Amino acid sequence: LENELSRKYYIGQTSDLDERIKRHNSGRSKYTSGGKWKIIYTEQFDSHRDAIRRERQLKNWKNRKAIQKLIESKK
Repeated sequence: LENELSRKYYIGQTSDLDERIKRHNSGRSKYTSGGKWKIIYTEQFDSHRDAIRRERQLKNWKNRKAIQKLIESKK
C-alpha cells in the first residue's frame, strides 16, 4: 500500500485484499490510521507460510528504492 499524502509504503499480507484496504482507510489499523491508502502492488501465494516469508523479506529490505524498483517492474 502507499499513503497518498505522505507517500509512505505499508507492506503486509492478507487473504482478503478488499477488506484489508477498507480497514486501513477507516483507521482501524494503528500504523495506517490517518491517511488514505491505495494498493500499488500485489503478489499471490499458494500458502499462508509463503506469503509471510515474502512479507518478511520485503520488510527486511528497508530500502525505498528497492521497493520502488519492484513496483515499477510490475507495471
